[in-house]
Amino acid sequence: MTRQLNLFPVAVARVVTLCRLASLLLLALLPSAVAQAQTAVLHRGSSVTREINPGETHLFDVELGAGQSVTASVFAGDLNFVLRLSEPDGDIRQEVVHRRYGDLSWQFVAAESGRHRLAITSSESAERARPYQLNLEQVRPATRHEKEAAEAEAEFHRAEALRFGTQSADLARASEKYRAAAVAWQRQSRWGEACVAWQRLGELHFVQGAYGEALRAYEEALRLGQLTADPFLALAQLNDIGYVHLYLGNIDKASGLFGQVRAQLSKISVGQTSTRLRTEAQLENNFGEAEYARGNLKSSLGFFARARAVWEEVGDRRGVALARLNAAYSYVDSGGVNEAWVEFEESLRLWREEGDWRGEALTMTTRGNLQALVGDRYAALDSHRTARDIFRRMGDRQGEAVASNGLGDVYEDLNLRREAADNYGHALRLNRDIGNKDFEAVGNYYLGRVHREAGDFPLALSHYEACLALSRRSGKSRIAAHALLDIAAVYTAQRKYDEALRLYKRSQHFYTQIGDLRRRALSHHGLGELRRARGEFEEAAGEYRQGLELFQRIRDTQGEAESRYRLASLLREQGRLPEALRESEKSIALVEDQRARVLGQNWRTTYFASVHRHFELYVDLLMSLHAQSPERGYAALALEASERAKARTLLELLAETRSEIRRGVDPALLARERQLRQRMSAKADYQIKALNSARPEAEVAEIELELRQLNAEYDCV
Repeated sequence: MTRQLNLFPVAVARVVTLCRLASLLLLALLPSAVAQAQTAVLHRGSSVTREINPGETHLFDVELGAGQSVTASVFAGDLNFVLRLSEPDGDIRQEVVHRRYGDLSWQFVAAESGRHRLAITSSESAERARPYQLNLEQVRPATRHEKEAAEAEAEFHRAEALRFGTQSADLARASEKYRAAAVAWQRQSRWGEACVAWQRLGELHFVQGAYGEALRAYEEALRLGQLTADPFLALAQLNDIGYVHLYLGNIDKASGLFGQVRAQLSKISVGQTSTRLRTEAQLENNFGEAEYARGNLKSSLGFFARARAVWEEVGDRRGVALARLNAAYSYVDSGGVNEAWVEFEESLRLWREEGDWRGEALTMTTRGNLQALVGDRYAALDSHRTARDIFRRMGDRQGEAVASNGLGDVYEDLNLRREAADNYGHALRLNRDIGNKDFEAVGNYYLGRVHREAGDFPLALSHYEACLALSRRSGKSRIAAHALLDIAAVYTAQRKYDEALRLYKRSQHFYTQIGDLRRRALSHHGLGELRRARGEFEEAAGEYRQGLELFQRIRDTQGEAESRYRLASLLREQGRLPEALRESEKSIALVEDQRARVLGQNWRTTYFASVHRHFELYVDLLMSLHAQSPERGYAALALEASERAKARTLLELLAETRSEIRRGVDPALLARERQLRQRMSAKADYQIKALNSARPEAEVAEIELELRQLNAEYDCV
């Protein structure tokens, strides 16, 4: 998706001899934490169906001879559990942690003769029993081939433990063990198990941001999956390959691969098994993410809803959590703040119930973005910090970089440039270490922007140049255009007018080609500043007016207010005071009207400065007119404007410090007012995006209707 989120695909393959395994050592394994059921004795062909409560342990004994091979399976659905096998002397010989949806097929070779004990412990946290079925399928003397297969399986389990541990997982060691297990299984022509090992290796590379390595692993998994009799195994790899291309920005290629999955799925005559249903759910989710990347938010919500419904049908909680998280993204970007909160909270609850630390961290940092959007910046900082700490503890550097960029964005919003630069710089180093060139380019752009705003032009230019080099190498032309636009502003400040003019023209041409009206308007503002610095006042006014027209087209009120402010300032400089006053009055009206109602993200950084700048210019114009015509009452208007500015600033400061200036008002009414302001903020931002990207007229009209309804409701409150 087009946000700094790195969601690895939920696996969908079902392998006869090995299904989805994960590892997470839980407190439920402590003897004092479990209730033990009566021990049952198993023989070859035994089948036991039971329900197990959270923290409960079920014990089974089986008589084995030295060198005998045991094959058992646990049909557990969405049950999270730990399986341990103890030798006759009581030592634990093997431990497997099962934390993925699906069945577990498990093989073990006894080292000595005697009664072995099999223990199944539920690692669920939700207070309800869950069913499982344990089958002892095979007990026989192990061949050399079976001993090697059992060792490969043990290596795979050790890799999973490293990959999903809760403390600083050694991802390099996990990678080695996945690869060792895959190679061992391939030597034995056990294509299904080898396919799953390569897929796990692909997931590991994916979450590290090593997308090229992830593709190579998934492609090897696809090759092996096609050698098996399980058609869903190959489809899972196609889904995963498409998912990587989605993150690389190759949306059309990703959609083409998803289309192949859909076409092949329709030809499979197998009934509605849980494996088929979960393959379909993953496919719906992937199509939803592709639609999100294209900006088709309503369409994406439909896909996510269908994916969620299927995952709920088969009882796959991780799938449901992913679908809800993705839906939250779409709701945030489309202005559905209330709906986004619901999805975030439910997604977070499910990740925590599953003990999925990475899912929890992804949800926390994304929730931080929403909190920043609606103005709750300190809550946003807390969410991003929590997510960063989880990613850091897991050794997930890509996730840590995402959370650090989120922190940098909030600090920049709070005008804390040093803190913003610290966090952006940390994210940049992480992305550089893992070789994520796309996010490295974005990180350099963020740092360039922070240093430019601080007036450190040489350092800003060095970051912009690094951004350009990386963007051009990876073909990311949009971020390169953003960097060029900022470089042009730096050149203007440095009086390098010819270089600045050349870059502004290039930027305008690019933004015209891709239909980005807002950035085109900003380039006109930049050209206006350039023309003004060269004394070309009429040309500068023309640039400001072109920017104003574009901002009005996309209904970007902040941009419109800024255009009118710049026009008023220029007209004053020309001595055209009445015209300047009219533009200044309009800019103030826009600032006051919109700030009273909307807490949009675009307003937070500049609000105090805009209030002072707009009112100072207005007061200055009034006093200049008073000097020309003392009898017209301009001085009184200037005093009134000055007091209004002070009052608005005081009210905003009180709001910023959360002072309770509305004591005695019904709390429910205050909460409703705050909720409506947040919804109006998000919906207004979405309106700008929709108009800027030339969305269908019906969609734009629907947004306008929703905004009118929200405004009317806000007036009543």
